[in-house]
Amino acid sequence: MKDIDFDKYEVTIVKGKGNKQRTVFLNSEAMKAIKKYINKERCKPEYKNHFDSPYLFITRKSNKLSTSGVNIIFKKFNEKIHPHKLRHWFCSNGVKNNMRIEEAAYIAGHASLNTTALYIHPSKEDMKKSLSNFI
Repeated sequence: MKDIDFDKYEVTIVKGKGNKQRTVFLNSEAMKAIKKYINKERCKPEYKNHFDSPYLFITRKSNKLSTSGVNIIFKKFNEKIHPHKLRHWFCSNGVKNNMRIEEAAYIAGHASLNTTALYIHPSKEDMKKSLSNFI
């Protein structure tokens, strides 16, 4: 939890995808949700054995939430949505909403822009709109 800077709205991901370290930036709503989780959920008695865990997300049995644990949580809410699909959505929508592909690649932890390009699926309408700016 020492990797969360609440004043700067930044989270340092120490061992993210590919064991890469990077900083991600959150908006005020995301930061409010993290604070709420810390103050209302993480401090519940069932987590008492892991209160001083350095990890943000913990479970009753472990001091950190595993990748498979994240997948189980997603599956409970929706069979069709999983973390990898969110990566695709983030990159596609980020670029669609004027985020540079380099920025999306950094946030997603991609070493190559080619990897990020695989995530981006422009619609026909988006391509027509872009082309109309050049004609």
